[in-house]
Amino acid sequence: MENVWQIESAGVKFRDFRFCNCGYEESDAGQNVGPAVRDRYALYYVLTGSGTYTLEDRQYPVSHGEAFLVSPGVRVRLRADTEDPWTYLWVGFDGEQADEYLREMKLLGAKKPIFRVRNGFALKQIVTEMLKCNHPGLENEFALQGLFCRFFSVLCGEVTGRGRKAEESGRQNYYIKKAIAYIRDNYSNGINVSDVSEYVGLNRSYLFTLFQEHLGLSPQKYLSNFRLERACELLRATSYSIEDISYSCGYRDPLVFSKAFKKLYGMSPLKYRKEL
Repeated sequence: MENVWQIESAGVKFRDFRFCNCGYEESDAGQNVGPAVRDRYALYYVLTGSGTYTLEDRQYPVSHGEAFLVSPGVRVRLRADTEDPWTYLWVGFDGEQADEYLREMKLLGAKKPIFRVRNGFALKQIVTEMLKCNHPGLENEFALQGLFCRFFSVLCGEVTGRGRKAEESGRQNYYIKKAIAYIRDNYSNGINVSDVSEYVGLNRSYLFTLFQEHLGLSPQKYLSNFRLERACELLRATSYSIEDISYSCGYRDPLVFSKAFKKLYGMSPLKYRKEL
C-alpha cells in the first residue's frame, strides 16, 4: 500500500512566488497518478526507484536522482515502475512571477523536461522540515515560505551549472533583473525602451535579444504588459477615472491606453471594471 505525507499552505500572503503544498510519496508497483491537468506548478524529485512521466502524449523515463517540472494547464500522468517503483517528493507553487523565475532557471521551456540533481539530499531535508510545519498561523506561513525559497535556492544552483557558460548566463540575468527593476520603479513616469537600455548600459538590440532569450518577449512588450497589469489592479481596487489610471500607469494619452488595454484583454478598461 502506498505511503503519502503532505502538507498544504492555508495562506495567500505571498503573491510573486508562493508555496502551495508539498509532499512525499512511496508508490506501489505500477501505480498511476492521472492523467490530469493541474492548476499550479509542481516540482518533483525522485529519491529512489523509477517511473514514467507522460507529458501530453510523450513519455519520459525518470530514475532516482532526477527531477521534472509539471506546469499548470498541461495534461500529465505519473506511473511508477512495476519492478522498482519510485519514491518521490514534490513542491507545489504558483505566483505572479513564477513563470519569470522558472524561465530564468531554465526550467520552463526546456527541450527536455527531465534534469539531474546532484544535491537531492538537501532537497529532501528541506521538504522534511516543511512537513513539520503543520500548525496554523502567520508564523507557520512565514516558515513554509522561507523553506520554499531555500528549496529553490538549492535547486537553482543545481540546474544553472558552473564555469564560463554559467558566468555569462549570470551576467545576462543581471542585466535583465536590472532592466526589470528599472521598469517596475519607473513605469508610471512615461519611460520607453531607450530609457531602459540607457539605464542598463546596453544597446537596444542586445537588450531585445536578452529579453527574447530569457523571458520570451521583447522589452517593449514587457513594459506594456507590466503597465496594463498595474492598470488592472487599479481598476479592481480603486474608483479612479480611466484617465487617472492611464496617467498613473505611464500613458500620456488615455486613448492609446484604452486601445492597448483592449488589445491585450479583449475589452475596454471601463467594461473590465463593470464585469468585476
